[in-house]
Amino acid sequence: MNWKPLCSIGCAYSGHNEAEVITMTTAKTLVKCSVSNCHYWGEQNLCRADEILIEIDKHSGNAFKEEYAEEMTERGHHDYAGNSSATCCLTFKPND
Repeated sequence: MNWKPLCSIGCAYSGHNEAEVITMTTAKTLVKCSVSNCHYWGEQNLCRADEILIEIDKHSGNAFKEEYAEEMTERGHHDYAGNSSATCCLTFKPND
């Protein structure tokens, strides 16, 4: 099997379909967000921003359990933030 370099961080691809290589290199990480009044918020709590900047906020010291964090991003949970300083995400932009 011949491995071809796919990216600069050591990824490899052994397939023969060039379209698959392109798809793999342009794949976007899915980010879940429950702040429904953000300009980038989308259906199923998916962030639609091209780039995301995240920084700590006043809640950074809280020790949330993984199960709780998972519940926060489920479809039915929506929060409201007045500005980016109220979120962990500096990409936040309120809807007009």
